Amino acid sequence: MRHILNLIFIVAFIGSLKAQTVTVDINLNVKHQSGNVSEFERSKFITVHSTLGDRDWDSDAQRKQFLNDFDVYLGRDNGSLPWFYSQTGEDPAKPGWPSITQMQIEGDKQKQNYANGTSMHELEFRAQNVMIGGQPILYPTGNRVIDPTTNNSQTYTPALDDFEPLAEYYAQSLLLRYGTGGTTGQPKPSMVEVMNEPFVHADDIPTTRAKISELHNVVAKRIHELSPETLVGGYTAAHPSFEAGDFNLWKNNWKLFMDIAGENMDFFSVHLYDFLGNNDNGNPQYRSGSNVEAILDMISAYSFIKFGEVKPLNISEYGAFYPGTAGPYSRELDWANVRSFSSMQMQLLERQQEILVAMPFLLHKASWWSPPENAPDQVYGPRLLRQKWEVEGQTGDEWEYADTVIWYDLWKNVNGTRADTKASDQDIQADAYVDGNKAYVIINSLEFEDRTISLLMNGINGNDVQQVVVRKVYLENNATKLEEETFTDIQSEVLLPKQATVILEYTFDNTIAQTEENIEQKYYASSYYKPINANETQTFLINNVSKTGTHGEAILRLGVGRDHGKSLKPLVEVNGTAVEIPEDWRGYDQNNRDRFFGVLEIPVSYDLIQENNSITINFSDAGGHVSSVAMQVFNFSENIRIVDPENIPTNNFKIQTLGATCPGSENGKIIIEALRQQNYEIAITSTDYNEQNTFSKSFQVEDLKAGTYKVVITLEGITDFKYEFDLTISEPENIDVTSKVDKTSKQVDLTMSGASEYIITLNKETIKTSDNKIQLPLSNGTNTIEVKTEKECQGKFEKLILVGNSLTVFPNPVNTTLHINIASMDNTATEMSIYNIFGTLVYNKDAFIINNQIKVNISKLSSGIYFVKIKTGETNEILKIVKQ
Repeated sequence: MRHILNLIFIVAFIGSLKAQTVTVDINLNVKHQSGNVSEFERSKFITVHSTLGDRDWDSDAQRKQFLNDFDVYLGRDNGSLPWFYSQTGEDPAKPGWPSITQMQIEGDKQKQNYANGTSMHELEFRAQNVMIGGQPILYPTGNRVIDPTTNNSQTYTPALDDFEPLAEYYAQSLLLRYGTGGTTGQPKPSMVEVMNEPFVHADDIPTTRAKISELHNVVAKRIHELSPETLVGGYTAAHPSFEAGDFNLWKNNWKLFMDIAGENMDFFSVHLYDFLGNNDNGNPQYRSGSNVEAILDMISAYSFIKFGEVKPLNISEYGAFYPGTAGPYSRELDWANVRSFSSMQMQLLERQQEILVAMPFLLHKASWWSPPENAPDQVYGPRLLRQKWEVEGQTGDEWEYADTVIWYDLWKNVNGTRADTKASDQDIQADAYVDGNKAYVIINSLEFEDRTISLLMNGINGNDVQQVVVRKVYLENNATKLEEETFTDIQSEVLLPKQATVILEYTFDNTIAQTEENIEQKYYASSYYKPINANETQTFLINNVSKTGTHGEAILRLGVGRDHGKSLKPLVEVNGTAVEIPEDWRGYDQNNRDRFFGVLEIPVSYDLIQENNSITINFSDAGGHVSSVAMQVFNFSENIRIVDPENIPTNNFKIQTLGATCPGSENGKIIIEALRQQNYEIAITSTDYNEQNTFSKSFQVEDLKAGTYKVVITLEGITDFKYEFDLTISEPENIDVTSKVDKTSKQVDLTMSGASEYIITLNKETIKTSDNKIQLPLSNGTNTIEVKTEKECQGKFEKLILVGNSLTVFPNPVNTTLHINIASMDNTATEMSIYNIFGTLVYNKDAFIINNQIKVNISKLSSGIYFVKIKTGETNEILKIVKQ
């Protein structure tokens, strides 16, 4: 394959669409495994905040249709533990303790109700990862905090900060309320979150964060004793702004909790929300992007340091958040959730090995919620169902799906084994899965403008495509739009609107064989959370790294929390070798947050990675902290980045030449950017220049003198791949200007060469023009013209032009030196004579015209009246002067 393109083609192409194009490499034949996970686990990631017995379903048929048609899994229950507690009386033999007898009675009722609800039994497989959780209202304060709601409820008063009775209630609840399915009762939940967002309410309870952490300890130990198969975790945190108060929130909340209760936690729970600012969706503060990465990396880093293992994460709520969570129904807020669901899910899918469950926060009807009396149109925001009257132009109380259901519709078919993908821009999230003869390619945009995505499909190996269904979700007219199109060709390009998601479903003739592997492992440093001091080197050690072959990639993950305006480009060395810091990071710049808190993802050469690694970091300015350091290592079975050159697009290279600034300055440049990252080899030669090098994304050479250069780009390991360009580095000429004066029409014509733009000053009025010819009006008398360019080294043209009388004199009367302005452009001699009033010749000689002017010393003439005769062209002109 040989490509020979000339400069004219390249320059024309640069002026078109390149700046907006992002490439996504898709290697369907390469299995991408994170840790020990390579499958798309729908039961973990396509979930709804609900359980089998949720009473907000309109009907059994609706529940079945939603779960099966969209292939959705359950869920989360944060209401039944507090409700069942209200039905539990005090043990008469143990004051302050729950009555196990009463719990048994109530538990049997629940089991029987479930046994009678036969429509739920066939959906039990949808409840594989159900979690239950308590609420802060359960905290023992010494007062009964839940009012009895039925006649058989009994009131009892647990002692203040006595956690043993509550722990017993939790543990017995799991034994007495649940079964194994069918007639034995609803299947036991697999996880327990001890309390939902308790630190937010610590001051209201009132108690301390330390005591809440100890409560988690006590509850976890008792549940582990009675139900060792059940996982227990916490602290189910809201608003994890670790960087707040220069990381005081981290120290006083998360670190405190992990230090006290972390050893007994099977997982750590956190909630992640893009904060919309207000109900008008104004000034959003996004967590999706680098901020989510920094939050989760910091938890995992400290888990590794504190416990010697990275304990799994439970993302039991995520999406879009707005103050109050209630207001008039808004389709635009539905879009905000759909957008956040996909953006965050794409990030969580990247760390599948660390995630237990990821649950978008979306309730059914939230029928338990009541609007304020003075605002009856307010509704609970993030819901799956809405009533017709909530939408402008509709009436009626009937329930129907809100726009949020579109997220489930978009993702309903995705399944299979993960395939290798790589995007050229961090703000374009890409993932892919292979399922038999089907492939699913998911692309999500964190950008705030449209992007053209170039899809570079590899690993098909002659397997013809039958059809491609392209399903795209984006914002249109302030509502969520799902667009679907079907094609019969491979689809090498797709337009992705801002913040949109597209899923391409490919159907091939034959099963897609995944014959290669990309095995990813993440390693955390042995230290974390270090203050940043100016020009002080910090050292982090990442040990026991496994490299299984000779091919691969690595990403250094640097968590940073700093005030805005501080540097985000430290000097970083990996095992003594400096690495380049990207200018960008995932997601937006966080400029409306109090400070930046995100992960910088830094590519590192696979060759630099060792079993034990030293990472040094040095910032030029002080302030903030390095919150975490980790390394992602991708071990390839083969060099999967060498691809069929036929898949490299003909518009792959963007080339720019910058000419030398002045004649002989030798400071020209050649700048090359590749649309597709590969291991390119480049040779740049001219008569006295030879540069040989390699690059993957961009390359630049400087200090070039004017001349013609041949650029040859080849692909490492591919002998028949070659791009050739003949490029010219120019240098500016000295400008050349000629003028032609028309005194009759009082105009001057200027003809200019040597520059692309000229600066013309005529009688103190300045204009800029890129025209080589221009006509300018002249005024009576003396006209001053100057022509130059932005570069002084190109020279300057100056001229005086007289219009009206061709000769003028000054001063008159004159004493010593007579100045005569003459409308001639020639610096030549002319004949000049002076006569007295009697006609006697008193002066005669050639006078030299300099800058349109003649100067004559007449100090020796006597006072009186004289006539000056000057030959101009073919005629003589006479002027009258008075000698003082």
